[in-house]
Amino acid sequence: MTEVCRRAGVHPTTFSRWKQSAKNPDPIGATLASLSKIEAAVRTAEKQMRKPRRSPAAKVAA
Repeated sequence: MTEVCRRAGVHPTTFSRWKQSAKNPDPIGATLASLSKIEAAVRTAEKQMRKPRRSPAAKVAA
């Protein structure tokens, strides 16, 4: 998740500020901008994972 936040430009501690706990009984809500950035970063990562990777031997032959 840290990597997703880094790619989205959202600080990784953002999630702890959204979570209700004894130390944070009235958390701030997530902003639409932050959620949109995170969603876009996750989509990008998913696309990269689905992209077929060529083997080093295939690169040499090409």
